[in-house]
Amino acid sequence: MSFGAAVVKVGNLVDATQDFAKNAINSVSPDSIQLGPVTIPFFRIRLQTQPVAQGAGLRTALAAAVAPGQPAYAWLTIHVPADAGFLAFDFTVTGQPAEDRIVCAINDVNVFSLAGKFAPAGVPSSTDLIDVSAYAGQSIELFFGLAGGTSVNCEAAIDGIRFITMPNPKVGVVMNGPNIAVKWPAAASGWTLESSETLEPGIWQPVPTTAAQVDQGVATIEQPANVPKRFYRLRRNP
Repeated sequence: MSFGAAVVKVGNLVDATQDFAKNAINSVSPDSIQLGPVTIPFFRIRLQTQPVAQGAGLRTALAAAVAPGQPAYAWLTIHVPADAGFLAFDFTVTGQPAEDRIVCAINDVNVFSLAGKFAPAGVPSSTDLIDVSAYAGQSIELFFGLAGGTSVNCEAAIDGIRFITMPNPKVGVVMNGPNIAVKWPAAASGWTLESSETLEPGIWQPVPTTAAQVDQGVATIEQPANVPKRFYRLRRNP
């Protein structure tokens, strides 16, 4: 299956040197994230439950008694953009879901599960943001299911799959009396602070951050101002 997945850009992370980044931990503007249903679907997956196939024999009768419906599943491979941080998708439930659940998994790891009866019938809904930063730049297998085997006339339509991209966090250096204060967003957990005396590649070293102080979403370390000149950067963890 080939398709185009929507990629949604969001606002910039707050610069740690500006106003001490009071809201850095929530630095992605909620107003800039497309959480509602996507109006132009790129593709749609329809999951339709069916009655268990009828046949002769006691085994078939017992199977139908335990699980009256046949679950519906779909798998697809999709490439995650290198700067993606989150995934979201839309779903619409119609019919009678009984106790079936809408589920989604990435590489066989469950990331979303909702009882179909809690979804408004016939009304498109959107998931919360699903963290996919660990899969950035990789191809993944997405699994969608209408699972449980309790319904025989239910459909879940999956569409509007989209990635939320995360802009690179910024690092700032300011004077604080006799010290140099290095600041960066504390929410940038997937990044490593590094320093170097030159901008030449290959000689950047990690900076210990275990003693960093966190205040209002900003992590800070201080060093004496009389040390040799140094450059600082945040490098995305592999």
